[in-house]
This record gives sequence, structure tokens and C-alpha cells, in this order.
Amino acid sequence: MTKEKFLKFYEGTPFYENAKKAYESIEKAFLDIPCSCCGSKPSTVSPLVMAIALGTIRIECSRSYLPMIENLNYSSPRLLQIFPAYFNSTTAQIYANKPQLIANKVYGNRMGNGDESTGDGFRHRGAGWLMWTGKENQTRYGINPENYLDTDQNAKALVQYFMDRKMVALCLSLKDYTIGSTAWVNTLKAIRVKVNGGLNGYVEFETVIKQFLA
Repeated sequence: MTKEKFLKFYEGTPFYENAKKAYESIEKAFLDIPCSCCGSKPSTVSPLVMAIALGTIRIECSRSYLPMIENLNYSSPRLLQIFPAYFNSTTAQIYANKPQLIANKVYGNRMGNGDESTGDGFRHRGAGWLMWTGKENQTRYGINPENYLDTDQNAKALVQYFMDRKMVALCLSLKDYTIGSTAWVNTLKAIRVKVNGGLNGYVEFETVIKQFLA
């Protein structure tokens, strides 16, 4: 997959400039990371790695390719459905449609956040291309309230995340692949699990990757 081929999918759409910026920022971020063995910087980025990275954003943030911030404006029934460990029928009504209070409750005292009173839960709610959540996670990847929506910073965070989670190595291990083969499917599923924790969105993810590389 080349930049030109990728952008053809978005010609004439409102998403063209966002997609272009995403591609360029991710490519630069990959090329800025020196090899762990020899210290030299790569001259190119694997087309499969680029397709996987862009496909991941496409699934997590839709065709807009814009970083996002978690909304958390949930109704009482929705709170009971999504966060049953944190709310009962009474407290759900109290917290309903109050994003700041909801975030401080469900994200407080974990992921490096302080308790509800600190406001860390809301301050460090899910944000960016991969919805990095929690002070500890966001600090690790250089994401903060000042740059949540910055494409270049999200690209750096995404690339570092891919490296940390061994997803780049996983892509590169798939040599001479055939689209749709068992090895291909297993690799894509493994990558989806590393990002999502499960296979949520996998069918669309595989479809998008096939389109990018066809």
C-alpha cells in the first residue's frame, strides 16, 4: 500500500485531508524510530504495517481519522449496562448524564489516577486514536489534555504502542502472505486482540485491510 493508493479511498470525501495527515504523521513517526539493533533509522515502512495502523484508526475513530475524546454522557440504563460493577439502580440515576462525575467514579483509584475527588478520572478519560485511558497510560504515551486531539502526537503514541505490543514484529513475521490465508487471519486477529482486548470490530477491520492492500 502506498500513500497515493490509500488516499484514493478518500478522494472527494470530507475525510481526505484528515486521512492524508494521518498517513503522513504515522509514516514520519515510524521513520523516526531507530533500529534497536544497529541504531539506524529505517528508510521505508512496511506497507502491511501502515495498512494495519491506518486500519486500526479507521475502526477505533471511524473514517474521520480524527483523534477523539471519550464522551461518557450515559443514561441510567446505559450505566447499568456498561459499568454494572460501579452502579446500582439508585446510584445510576444520581450519576446519569454527568460525564465528569461518571469518569471520576469509574476511573478513580486505578490506572495511575487519584480518587474521585482529584478529578483524575475525567482529566484522563479515554482519548486519542486508541482511547488511551488513565494517567499512567497517557503519561507513558505522551498523551495529555493539551494534545489529546493533536494528530502528530497521536501518531507518535500509536507507533510506540505498536512497538511496545510487538505488533510491528507480528506484521513483519507474516512474510509472503496470501490475503485471506490462515496465517493472515490469525495475524490480524492477534493484532485486534492486542488493541481491543478482544475481537470487537474484527470483521470490519479485516475488510478494511483487504481493501487497502488489494
